[in-house]
Amino acid sequence: MSSVSTPKGSLCLIHEAFSKLHNGRWPTVPLLVSKIRKTLGKIKKRDNMLARCNAIFLESVGKLFDIHSHPPGSTSSQLLIPSLRCWVWPEVEGELLSAEYKPHDVQHALQLCDVTPGMRVRSVNLRGCDIKYSVAKEIAHFISKSLTVHALNLRDNDMDGMAAESIAQALTINATISAVDLRGNRIGPRGGTAVGSMLRSNTTITQMNLYGNALQSEGGQALARALRVNQTLTTLDLGDNQLGDTSSTKIAEALKV
Repeated sequence: MSSVSTPKGSLCLIHEAFSKLHNGRWPTVPLLVSKIRKTLGKIKKRDNMLARCNAIFLESVGKLFDIHSHPPGSTSSQLLIPSLRCWVWPEVEGELLSAEYKPHDVQHALQLCDVTPGMRVRSVNLRGCDIKYSVAKEIAHFISKSLTVHALNLRDNDMDGMAAESIAQALTINATISAVDLRGNRIGPRGGTAVGSMLRSNTTITQMNLYGNALQSEGGQALARALRVNQTLTTLDLGDNQLGDTSSTKIAEALKV
């Protein structure tokens, strides 16, 4: 561990550790962070060197997963390693819900990184969880790997365009989800463009709800282009999105194709 004294050494160390721990799957992240930080604390060096090693470690892991951030007024990196608390009911072939809705007869909530493929989750219902970018990345990772989820509900989460991009990229990979509910977020033109790009190639989604997302003209035109080539989508809610006359006309024309 003494090799973490330089950015290059730290980055090589973190890459090697991730490659040895289940090919860098999310479940290894909290454990890896805990172990390496404890080891860093045992290194017999001056205090300023310990702080530097710790900062290098956070920056390296953050870059690997694109989940590091810089707090306002600070130049140091703050690592955001999400582990969304949730539960699955029933335990096999059930619905994945926020831990806030855990029934009384379930003693312990899970973390999303603990939900295994063997549980065969059928739907993800995480409405009203105030999902930020870092958590959206974890959800995106989960659904991109899932072979059993058929419905995704992320409504009323205050998600922005960056979070929507992560979800859209995952839906490009996923081949089982047929219903997506993103209403009541704030994905804006950026998110609308990402969703439109996804719909151009997606062949499984039949229902999409984007109500109340401030897509504006740019997002509406991206969806219009997608509707011209998408042959699967049958239901699309675009209400309350400030689309404007131009994009609304293009969407109407696309529906005639």
